Amino acid sequence: MHRQITDRLRRIQFFSTSLQFYAMSIPTFIINLKFRTDRKVDIANEFEGRSEFDTFIIEAYEHEIGSIGLWKTIQKVINIAVEKKLDYILLCEDDHQFTDDYSSQKLFAAIAEAKEKEADILCGGVSWFQNGFQVSDNFFTTGKFSGMQFTIVFKKFYNKIPGAAFTEFDSADYIISGKDQYWSEHSVAVPLQLAKLFPGLVHIEPEASFFYPSYSEEDLKMLFEESLVFPDAYCFHLWESLSYDKYLSRLNKSTIKTQKNSYNNLVRRFL
Repeated sequence: MHRQITDRLRRIQFFSTSLQFYAMSIPTFIINLKFRTDRKVDIANEFEGRSEFDTFIIEAYEHEIGSIGLWKTIQKVINIAVEKKLDYILLCEDDHQFTDDYSSQKLFAAIAEAKEKEADILCGGVSWFQNGFQVSDNFFTTGKFSGMQFTIVFKKFYNKIPGAAFTEFDSADYIISGKDQYWSEHSVAVPLQLAKLFPGLVHIEPEASFFYPSYSEEDLKMLFEESLVFPDAYCFHLWESLSYDKYLSRLNKSTIKTQKNSYNNLVRRFL
């Protein structure tokens, strides 16, 4: 695999002008878990005939904590990019789908503008972002964001990734977009203090409303292996960083329709 990547990357040619940054092909690294052969087939079909991409399927590290496996895989890709002196790469998830609005011209124009503005990364598939500030007709700068679906990483940012501290409670987008050291203070400590100061204005829900089942192995089994009902819950926390490899990564329409467990029983009606 590494030799194949090496041979193909040699064929990538880049050239630039002061106004635009063109690429004969975009080095595209698609992260795929070995057992998700269905996604491997789907993503190959998604990129079929798109000559602007030079695609490589990267087998993801498998780890009991899915977020750690993903981070190790991203680090592997960045090491390849550094070794091959690539100006930028595209990180892509294996469930990516192109919309009808996609065009290669728009993508290359976006890459050129992002490079001109000295961006670290160019996000093409965020699901949430904080503090967006419009800097041109088509561009926003952001603070933290979630969603690494389709992400251009520029060379100037490569050295930030290999040595970044990463724990079992982190996620790749959380680390790349910048940790907020006060996140738990703002989301937990401050609300609790406000509730103590203004007990008539703030109501504290019991744990069962939002955080049960919890993230322990026993509680995850209650959610994904047993068929139980939680009548006091408004919603369920899926604990992605701990449940992805064993449970979430195996979810699809077929398993939800045919396998009985607390989660599938709940969401089946929406398919």
